[in-house]
Amino acid sequence: MLKTLTNKISNMTGAEILRFKKREKNHFLISIILIMAVYVYGGVSNNPLIYWSAFIVMVVLVLLHVLRLAFIEKGVRNILCEHIDLDRYQNIFEHYSAYGQNRARRSKSSQAFYFINMAQIYYLRGDFEESLKMLGEFKPTDFNSIQTQSIARYYYLEFLNKVFNRDSYDLQHYVSVLSTIPTKFQNQKELISQQVNVIKMIDSIVTEKIPIIISVESGNNHLEQVELCYYKALNYLNQNQPEEAKSCFQEIVNENPDLFYVKEAKKYLEELV
Repeated sequence: MLKTLTNKISNMTGAEILRFKKREKNHFLISIILIMAVYVYGGVSNNPLIYWSAFIVMVVLVLLHVLRLAFIEKGVRNILCEHIDLDRYQNIFEHYSAYGQNRARRSKSSQAFYFINMAQIYYLRGDFEESLKMLGEFKPTDFNSIQTQSIARYYYLEFLNKVFNRDSYDLQHYVSVLSTIPTKFQNQKELISQQVNVIKMIDSIVTEKIPIIISVESGNNHLEQVELCYYKALNYLNQNQPEEAKSCFQEIVNENPDLFYVKEAKKYLEELV
């Protein structure tokens, strides 16, 4: 059921998602008010069965609501990571996100969340200067301490932009800062470890142009698969294996034409003909 919810959200427009979230919030509030009335009645009437039943239902409703919100956000994220729909994803954050709707009254955390998503969109379009500008609008410390993945994404995006913008950078700085981000859960540690491996790989392939054995076998989503295929193609070029590189570029050339990996793949294919 929750997976179906994620798929449903990922096919919506920004306006539809906003309306869906409002309905979800209203349904939750009405349900909580009704259950609280029953809960209070159970206490006043000294009926432990009604009292504790209402309490359990209230806890379940809260947990279910939190879980549904998480899957809704995953659905929004899938618009980018699975559908690779840059225009729709950008439109959602510019016009329908919490910060996009009311910038003056939002917390530093919501501002940072807005800017980091805009930074990723501009990076994927190949506008590295604008992406770095978005990252300059906030600091990693603006995120709550529990937003580990967003903090890591800041440094990861900054590194990527500097690499492809041909700016100078210190690889060890990014390895160190990512490795020292506090984590509470195993999946967070694994994600950061993967990002560290990827930035080392990108440094070798893109900057140093050193042929390497790529240890990352597959991406976690469709977008990461496209990115990995692009890096494999560059790695083949570094090994003077143009046919293998051509095969990798051809795998991604029909993806979203606004994606800078696709633009680069088309350019390389023209040169390899």
